[in-house]
Amino acid sequence: MAGVGINSNVKAGSRVFHVQTATVKSNNAVRSEIYEKGRLLTFFEKKIESGNHGHVISPEELQNIANEFHQDRVYELEMLFDMSANVRTIKHALSNNKMGVVFLRLNLVEDAIDEFKLAIAHNPKFIEAYTNLGKAYIEAGEFYKAIAMLNQALRINAKYPDIYNILGLAYAMIGNFPDSLTAINKSLEINPNFYDAVINKALTLIGIIQTLEKDTDPFLTTKEDLIQTVDRIPELLKNSEYPYLARIPMQALTGQFDLAAADLKDLKQFMKYKNSIVDVTDVFYLKFMFGGEGRNDAIISHYEKLLQERIDKNPHFADLHNTIGILHLIQCRNIFLKAIDDFKKALAINPDYQMAKKNLILSENDGKGFLILLRAILK
Repeated sequence: MAGVGINSNVKAGSRVFHVQTATVKSNNAVRSEIYEKGRLLTFFEKKIESGNHGHVISPEELQNIANEFHQDRVYELEMLFDMSANVRTIKHALSNNKMGVVFLRLNLVEDAIDEFKLAIAHNPKFIEAYTNLGKAYIEAGEFYKAIAMLNQALRINAKYPDIYNILGLAYAMIGNFPDSLTAINKSLEINPNFYDAVINKALTLIGIIQTLEKDTDPFLTTKEDLIQTVDRIPELLKNSEYPYLARIPMQALTGQFDLAAADLKDLKQFMKYKNSIVDVTDVFYLKFMFGGEGRNDAIISHYEKLLQERIDKNPHFADLHNTIGILHLIQCRNIFLKAIDDFKKALAINPDYQMAKKNLILSENDGKGFLILLRAILK
């Protein structure tokens, strides 16, 4: 890391983390890295946008951008374990699942596993929690547990491509490439444009190729399947900003399988961190429900801006549109509650003001349905 540098030790619950933020001149970004006991857990990176008309960002502006990005990471870490404690005071599977997703994004795998297990205990048919627990087991290196959990999810509902995709990854991790390929192909039958499944299929095919004798019929057939698979990646990820997309098909075509596998794994990590929506959708939900920020207009507007930026880059991500819809309902709720306060203030000034009295009664009575609707959506 280089450029402006900021460091903080952060006490979160009973644990201490270190947050290190710096500007990265090579790709015009600010990057925060989070450590625990000297181990890098994860990082967050944000592009620094140039000003209008070729405006050059001053050192002071750069320092302010880095400071704000750093403080956001520190604040979220401090709040994270408080929110986790609050979530555990209720039996609410959705909140446990979202808490687990946030922990997993931070590479706090054991914490994530605990949350997903609680989510399943509260709702044994919660498919997303099973899938996320499978992901967490893979991160923990417990591949057989992941396979068992994901197969359990399929017994509940076999219509989700993500389950088959993660199951295929788990099989690949134990070297069971035939079952891996079967699962990933099933994922792509359900969603042919699922880019992560396409990447995983390519990696599985490379795994198979490396077990075959060169230039035999199985080798050539599998290689052709690999070429057709990786040929789809540049088009599927044309807006990803990943710099080496174009060379992966050529590597497959020329038999440079180790190089292709390395680039595909790097691409997976790139997509995981660059296009992750976890820090927007799940953190927003948890902050609203358990962080006491539901009526903070500045924070709501901040998340609206972040979500809209993500939607502009990923217009086909259903989660993003769903979350910004909920955010807009929350904005309506906040304006509605402000209106009730305004009517009450009008009556405090003039208790005989009949119009204000009528508006207050109507709002409090008829508005209950809207508040019940929002509560039902969030739960």
